Amino acid sequence: ASLVAPAVLRSLDDPIIVLDGTGRIVSANAASEAVIGAGTERKHISGVLRMPELLAAVERVLAAGGQENIEFNFLVPVERHFRAHVAAVPQESPGANHLLIQLHDLTAVRRAEQMRVDFVANASHELRTPLNGVLGMTEILTRTGLNEKQLNYAQTAYQSGTALLGIINDLLDFSKIEAGKLKLETVEFALRPLVKGLYDMLGPTAVAKGIKLELQIAPL
Repeated sequence: ASLVAPAVLRSLDDPIIVLDGTGRIVSANAASEAVIGAGTERKHISGVLRMPELLAAVERVLAAGGQENIEFNFLVPVERHFRAHVAAVPQESPGANHLLIQLHDLTAVRRAEQMRVDFVANASHELRTPLNGVLGMTEILTRTGLNEKQLNYAQTAYQSGTALLGIINDLLDFSKIEAGKLKLETVEFALRPLVKGLYDMLGPTAVAKGIKLELQIAPL
């Protein structure tokens, strides 16, 4: 009996290749022609498969049974990224195991992920430049002889801008995480000024919404 019903095999978009226990191709769907070519039935997989990582996985499963899931890049002729599932499937007759190979092309997914990472990184850089200008001018403003109330407003604006810059930096960190380029560091910080700055930043919004916001810091 066929391991995969012919009608099912033809309907699948992913390349599906079925091998016998010796590594010869028993059946394959139309999508697999892009991987192994046409007219390959009864040919040995090692003679038609040009994907070294996948062929190595096939040979391991043929020898030991079980199953493997791998991901690899392949140039055909442009770089594409694949996920492959290779599994030994027992048959009714002893020693007549078949092998099922299923490929899924992840190229479009990987490209979309890279575009998103690049967009976040570029947007973060573009946002930081004008924001640093605003922060710089606000800091200068705090040194221009303002009265106490005006100084408080300017300092709150500066702290809010600094918080926004931190969020932008966090977005850039997320893009670095996805690209595998994030480096962790340990830095000291003062908790009291941080909490006080947060209180000053959120205070006006809370008052405008009729919310009572209190800050209590125990003396050292």
